[in-house]
Amino acid sequence: MATQKSKRPLRPWNITSLLVLGQREGVKANYLKAIPVIILEKWVRHGKIEDKANFISTDELAERLEESGLRRNLKGKRNGVLLGSLSTIQNSRNLKDPPLIEYRGAKGDAMFWVNLPYYEPLLQEYRKKYRGLLPDDYGKLFPDGEPDWGPQGITATKSPRIEPKSLRILQVLEEYEAAWQERVQEAENRAKAAEEENRKLSEKLSQSNSALGEITDERLRKRIGTLLKSPLDTVIREAGVILEDRLREIGKAGNDLEGVKLVDALLSPDKKRLVFSSHPGEQEGVKMLYRGAMQFIRNPPMHKLIEYREDTARLLIRLVDSLLLLLSEAEIQQSD
Repeated sequence: MATQKSKRPLRPWNITSLLVLGQREGVKANYLKAIPVIILEKWVRHGKIEDKANFISTDELAERLEESGLRRNLKGKRNGVLLGSLSTIQNSRNLKDPPLIEYRGAKGDAMFWVNLPYYEPLLQEYRKKYRGLLPDDYGKLFPDGEPDWGPQGITATKSPRIEPKSLRILQVLEEYEAAWQERVQEAENRAKAAEEENRKLSEKLSQSNSALGEITDERLRKRIGTLLKSPLDTVIREAGVILEDRLREIGKAGNDLEGVKLVDALLSPDKKRLVFSSHPGEQEGVKMLYRGAMQFIRNPPMHKLIEYREDTARLLIRLVDSLLLLLSEAEIQQSD
């Protein structure tokens, strides 16, 4: 198929915006961005024929991607994924005059012509940008070294055409419209990203407020309510301090005791000040609950920074809240 001569100069396009190919899947779809480079590679490795279009199939593209390790096992997805990517390249960039690709099918395999050498300079520009942005992927494509890319930046059109003034005006308007559409698309992408971020923040705040609503102890809820934007270990540390302070207040203990020593002084069966049960074993069991809270909830964030999972933090706060509630059932026994 002979290369079609362009009726109009090539419309401006942005290499970086073309590199958003496969954006919905994030980095999982980065392998699709290698397709223009693979097309260009075949053109330079297998002999350029001036004024002739290049031929390549989806099987060739898939095999090249699989060999490089950029994508494993494309079977069953070759035509849909690869042809969809080629359509994105052509349609979103207005590479239609002449068309960048023309499809042909045979025996279930999608084959297409790529309009080279006309688009060679643009694909060379893309290749350089791709190499700079994704150097690791680029290295996987050429583990044994790159081919000789040859002279770059010269189009295959032989002489410029002088266009009528009306056609040049139309071209300027079309170029302006294309550039404007790019800016609109970029703005929409930014707006979607901001919307998603706001959704995540709202969800996180909602979860935090839900955890706050589960707390029954008024003082604990008020103190933690001021720390909603703080690290979770700060919140846990505050909850542990409130529990210790409440024990000291109800048991009328001095400031010289803290942590497990405070619990032992107030709840031990032999020298108890806070009585939960007349049965020594049951009293010992309650003491171990408060002792465990001091050792596992209060102490760790007092001495180091801890990255708590949110569900773990919620569980620990509810446990402290339950222990505070249980204190209201204790019988206060005056010391001798």
